[in-house]
Amino acid sequence: MASVFLSYRREDARADAGRLYDRLSARLGAHKVFMDIDDITAGENFVEKLKKTLGQCNHLLLVIGPRWLSATDAEGNPRLYAPNDFVRLEVLTALERGITLIPVLVGGARMPERGELPSQLADVVVHQAIQVSDERFHEDVDRLIAAIRRAEHDGLALWRRPIAWAASFVLAAAAVALGYFLYDRQDGPAIPLRTIPARLSADDARVMLATHAFYDKEWNGGAKGPQHDFATEVSQDGIVIVDRGTGLEWQKQGSGTAMSYEDAEAFVHTLNERRYAGFTDWRLPTLDEAMSLMQPEPEQRFHLDPVFERASAPFVWTADSTPQDRRWVVYYYDGIASPESAQFSAHVRAVRSHGN
Repeated sequence: MASVFLSYRREDARADAGRLYDRLSARLGAHKVFMDIDDITAGENFVEKLKKTLGQCNHLLLVIGPRWLSATDAEGNPRLYAPNDFVRLEVLTALERGITLIPVLVGGARMPERGELPSQLADVVVHQAIQVSDERFHEDVDRLIAAIRRAEHDGLALWRRPIAWAASFVLAAAAVALGYFLYDRQDGPAIPLRTIPARLSADDARVMLATHAFYDKEWNGGAKGPQHDFATEVSQDGIVIVDRGTGLEWQKQGSGTAMSYEDAEAFVHTLNERRYAGFTDWRLPTLDEAMSLMQPEPEQRFHLDPVFERASAPFVWTADSTPQDRRWVVYYYDGIASPESAQFSAHVRAVRSHGN
C-alpha cells in the first residue's frame, strides 16, 4: 500500500518531483511512495489508478512549481478549472478524504492565494507549505519528512514496525548474502570493507549500516561508527590519510569542486595518470567505505573527522548504484547517504587499499 502520493505537473516540476521521489523512497521505502511516472504501467486506466491509490494514501504532497498555477490546455484555458485535470482530481480527492496535504514549493514558486484558485480547491491555502530549494535540498526534505512523521504521530500510520523476529531473520540473511562479516585479526584491519562496486537498494544499504554499526542520521542514528586510527602521510605528489582501522588510504583534500558522476570517474582517472601520492590504483569508494568515515557527532556541522579537509568534499560520489541506476552519494554535512542521478553534482574523495 502506498502511503505518500506525489502530485505534480510534468511540464512544471517533473525534475523536482523525481528527485523528491528518489529521496523519499530511499528514506520511507519505495513501496510507501507513489509517483505516476514510475507506478502506472502501460494500458492502465490512469484516472481509476490515481483514485484507487489516493484512497490508500495517508499523505498528498502537492508539488508546486513556477507554472503550476498558470498551466493551460491546448486552447489556452486554465487547467486547474478543467473537470478532468489530473492535478485537480488529485487535490479534490485529498481534500474530500481529509488526508494530510502538504504543499511543497519548488523552483522558487510561491503559495497561491485563495482568490487565484477554483473555489473547490481554495482550502489548499490553509495547509502549511514547505519550501524545497536546490541550495538546501536535503535540509528542506528533512523538514518535509519530519512533517510527515508528525502527521503519523497524530494518528496517521505511515510507518509499520516489522515483527522483531522477521526483521532479524531478514537482516541476517541479507548480511550473509552480501558477504559482510565482522572479525578482528592481528594481521589485518578490524573492519574489512567491500571494495567492489555493487547495486544496492535502500534495504541493502540499511543492512550494511546495521551490520557494520555505521552511523546514518536517519537510518542508523544510534550507531557509534568504527574505531579509526588515522595517520597523515605526505609526499611530493600529494597528501593522504591512512586509516589503519579499515586498511584504507584516502585523499586528504578531495576534489574541491562538485561534478557529474562521469566527470568524477574522469577525475579519478586523472589522479592515476598523475600517480597521485605515488599510486595508480585510486578509485571511487564503495558506499561501505564512504560511510565508514561518517561520525555520529558533528564537528562544525561536519560528520567527518577534521583530519580531512572537509570543505573540499562535503558530499561525495560512491561507486555504488541503485536498482534504478542512480548513484549513491554520501553527505558528510547532513550525516546521511542518498541516491542521486548521474547528472547530479557531487565531490570526489578518492580511496585506495593501503599496502597494495
